[in-house]
Amino acid sequence: MENADISEIRDMEINSKKTSEENIVKSAIKGNKEDFVSLIEIYKEYLYKTAYLYVKNQHDASDIYQETIYKAFISIHKLKKPEYFKTWITKILINNINDKFRKSSKVVLMDDNEYLTNCHDTIDTISSIDLYNAIDNLGGKHKTSR
Repeated sequence: MENADISEIRDMEINSKKTSEENIVKSAIKGNKEDFVSLIEIYKEYLYKTAYLYVKNQHDASDIYQETIYKAFISIHKLKKPEYFKTWITKILINNINDKFRKSSKVVLMDDNEYLTNCHDTIDTISSIDLYNAIDNLGGKHKTSR
Protein backbone atom coordinates (compact mmCIF):
# COMPACT_ATOMS: atom_id res chain seq x y z
CA MET A 1 0.00 0.00 0.00
CA GLU A 2 1.23 3.48 -0.76
CA ASN A 3 1.41 6.35 1.72
CA ALA A 4 -1.46 8.11 -0.06
CA ASP A 5 -3.69 5.06 0.42
CA ILE A 6 -2.84 4.84 4.14
CA SER A 7 -3.54 8.54 4.53
CA GLU A 8 -6.90 8.21 2.78
CA ILE A 9 -7.89 5.26 4.98
CA ARG A 10 -6.90 7.20 8.11
CA ASP A 11 -8.94 10.22 6.95
CA MET A 12 -11.95 7.99 6.27
CA GLU A 13 -11.68 6.46 9.76
CA ILE A 14 -11.47 9.90 11.38
CA ASN A 15 -14.45 11.20 9.40
CA SER A 16 -16.44 8.08 10.23
CA LYS A 17 -15.63 8.49 13.92
CA LYS A 18 -16.67 12.17 13.83
CA THR A 19 -19.93 11.34 12.08
CA SER A 20 -20.65 8.54 14.54
CA GLU A 21 -19.93 10.82 17.50
CA GLU A 22 -22.09 13.59 16.03
CA ASN A 23 -24.94 11.08 15.69
CA ILE A 24 -24.54 10.11 19.35
CA VAL A 25 -24.59 13.81 20.33
CA LYS A 26 -27.73 14.41 18.25
CA SER A 27 -29.40 11.45 19.93
CA ALA A 28 -28.38 12.73 23.38
CA ILE A 29 -29.77 16.17 22.53
CA LYS A 30 -33.08 14.49 21.70
CA GLY A 31 -33.10 12.95 25.19
CA ASN A 32 -31.39 9.57 24.79
CA LYS A 33 -29.78 9.03 28.20
CA GLU A 34 -27.70 6.03 27.10
CA ASP A 35 -26.09 8.09 24.36
CA PHE A 36 -25.34 10.86 26.83
CA VAL A 37 -23.62 8.28 29.05
CA SER A 38 -21.66 7.09 25.99
CA LEU A 39 -20.44 10.64 25.37
CA ILE A 40 -19.35 11.00 28.96
CA GLU A 41 -17.47 7.70 28.69
CA ILE A 42 -15.61 9.12 25.69
CA TYR A 43 -14.63 12.34 27.48
CA LYS A 44 -14.48 11.37 31.17
CA GLU A 45 -10.69 11.09 31.34
CA TYR A 46 -10.21 14.34 29.42
CA LEU A 47 -12.66 16.21 31.67
CA TYR A 48 -11.20 14.90 34.93
CA LYS A 49 -7.60 15.58 33.88
CA THR A 50 -8.50 19.09 32.76
CA ALA A 51 -10.18 19.80 36.10
CA TYR A 52 -7.21 18.36 37.99
CA LEU A 53 -4.75 20.51 36.02
CA TYR A 54 -6.55 23.60 37.25
CA VAL A 55 -7.32 22.74 40.88
CA LYS A 56 -4.41 20.35 41.63
CA ASN A 57 -6.57 18.42 44.08
CA GLN A 58 -8.29 15.07 43.46
CA HIS A 59 -11.31 15.82 45.64
CA ASP A 60 -12.01 19.22 44.05
CA ALA A 61 -11.37 17.84 40.55
CA SER A 62 -13.86 15.04 41.20
CA ASP A 63 -16.47 17.51 42.51
CA ILE A 64 -16.00 19.77 39.50
CA TYR A 65 -16.19 16.79 37.13
CA GLN A 66 -19.46 15.61 38.69
CA GLU A 67 -20.97 19.10 38.63
CA THR A 68 -19.98 19.42 34.97
CA ILE A 69 -21.68 16.14 34.05
CA TYR A 70 -24.82 17.18 35.90
CA LYS A 71 -24.98 20.62 34.26
CA ALA A 72 -24.28 19.14 30.83
CA PHE A 73 -27.04 16.56 31.30
CA ILE A 74 -29.69 19.08 32.28
CA SER A 75 -28.77 21.51 29.50
CA ILE A 76 -27.73 19.28 26.58
CA HIS A 77 -30.90 20.31 24.74
CA LYS A 78 -29.37 23.82 24.49
CA LEU A 79 -26.42 22.58 22.42
CA LYS A 80 -27.02 23.89 18.89
CA LYS A 81 -24.12 22.32 16.97
CA PRO A 82 -23.35 18.68 17.81
CA GLU A 83 -19.85 18.94 16.34
CA TYR A 84 -18.95 21.32 19.19
CA PHE A 85 -19.93 18.99 22.04
CA LYS A 86 -16.36 18.76 23.39
CA THR A 87 -15.95 22.53 23.30
CA TRP A 88 -19.34 23.02 24.93
CA ILE A 89 -18.74 20.61 27.80
CA THR A 90 -15.21 22.00 28.29
CA LYS A 91 -16.70 25.48 28.69
CA ILE A 92 -19.07 24.13 31.35
CA LEU A 93 -16.08 22.56 33.11
CA ILE A 94 -14.05 25.79 33.03
CA ASN A 95 -17.02 27.78 34.33
CA ASN A 96 -17.34 25.30 37.23
CA ILE A 97 -13.62 25.70 37.97
CA ASN A 98 -13.99 29.48 37.97
CA ASP A 99 -16.99 29.19 40.32
CA LYS A 100 -14.90 27.04 42.66
CA PHE A 101 -12.10 29.61 42.71
CA ARG A 102 -14.59 32.44 43.28
CA LYS A 103 -16.18 30.62 46.21
CA SER A 104 -12.85 29.69 47.79
CA SER A 105 -11.46 33.23 47.60
CA LYS A 106 -14.30 35.06 49.31
CA VAL A 107 -13.10 37.84 51.56
CA VAL A 108 -14.52 38.42 55.02
CA LEU A 109 -14.93 42.14 55.56
CA MET A 110 -14.33 43.72 58.96
CA ASP A 111 -15.62 47.03 60.15
CA ASP A 112 -13.06 49.86 60.34
CA ASN A 113 -12.62 49.81 64.13
CA GLU A 114 -11.94 46.07 64.21
CA TYR A 115 -9.42 46.43 61.39
CA LEU A 116 -7.61 49.30 63.09
CA THR A 117 -7.47 47.40 66.39
CA ASN A 118 -6.09 44.28 64.70
CA CYS A 119 -3.67 46.35 62.65
CA HIS A 120 -2.40 48.16 65.80
CA ASP A 121 -1.88 44.83 67.62
CA THR A 122 0.06 43.48 64.66
CA ILE A 123 2.29 46.56 64.54
CA ASP A 124 2.97 46.27 68.30
CA THR A 125 3.89 42.59 67.89
CA ILE A 126 6.19 43.32 64.95
CA SER A 127 7.82 46.20 66.85
CA SER A 128 8.37 43.95 69.88
CA ILE A 129 10.00 41.28 67.72
CA ASP A 130 12.24 43.91 66.10
CA LEU A 131 13.23 45.23 69.53
CA TYR A 132 14.13 41.76 70.84
CA ASN A 133 16.13 41.02 67.67
CA ALA A 134 18.04 44.30 68.08
CA ILE A 135 18.81 43.49 71.74
CA ASP A 136 20.04 40.03 70.74
CA ASN A 137 22.42 41.62 68.24
CA LEU A 138 24.02 43.83 70.90
CA GLY A 139 27.34 42.82 72.39
CA GLY A 140 27.53 41.45 75.95
CA LYS A 141 28.61 44.70 77.62
CA HIS A 142 25.81 46.67 75.89
CA LYS A 143 23.03 44.34 77.05
CA THR A 144 23.35 45.12 80.79
CA SER A 145 21.19 47.78 82.33
CA ARG A 146 22.49 50.31 84.86
